[in-house]
Amino acid sequence: MAQEWCVNYGVLPHKKAAILFQIVTERKKKQRQGGMLSSASSSPKKKKAKVVKEEGINPDLHASGADGVMSAVL
Repeated sequence: MAQEWCVNYGVLPHKKAAILFQIVTERKKKQRQGGMLSSASSSPKKKKAKVVKEEGINPDLHASGADGVMSAVL
């Protein structure tokens, strides 16, 4: 990741940047083909939280965000 950043932002001399560009390009090509596993791809994907509609609230009453959530704790 640091090598790619250096190539993208031009902080290296031209010769080193050209060599590093080749290395970064080959690495990305292998990753797309599945040759290398990154730590992000090996971890399980997070599931999206489901939105649950809260029923039983009278529309004439004004409910705050905390109503019904741990309201019995004192």
